[in-house]
Amino acid sequence: MKRILVTLILIAQLSLAWSYSAKDMQGLWYMATNTPIGINRGKIEAIFIDEHNFYGSINMFNHDNEFSNGYFLSDAFAFSGKIRFLLSNIAFEAIGTINDDGNVTATIETRMGEFKAVAARSEEELESILHKKPFKK
Repeated sequence: MKRILVTLILIAQLSLAWSYSAKDMQGLWYMATNTPIGINRGKIEAIFIDEHNFYGSINMFNHDNEFSNGYFLSDAFAFSGKIRFLLSNIAFEAIGTINDDGNVTATIETRMGEFKAVAARSEEELESILHKKPFKK
């Protein structure tokens, strides 16, 4: 029993050592999403209220779109909002993780389907990710 408890404590400590904090996700991200009209680029600004909750904006399709209900824990996050596209607003929910390399992968769910997205801290990092063809089926 003592061995199991020690093992569980070690696992918990290691997982905490590998987890990210809000400061790792705060700020500007460059993103790309695979949509039915091709790969679209944008920018995300995440602003944290506390260590778990955040809001922000996504600039995509030449529009600034606010999002809310952001929640972040360890290396996973989720948030929702609406993206203005042409004459409509498309509601979405994003669920993703910060990867070991510090970049982000996410799934975007909309009424039009599910899309994959990637994000990085710089445009150069994003281009490097896209060069590896992350949306290839």
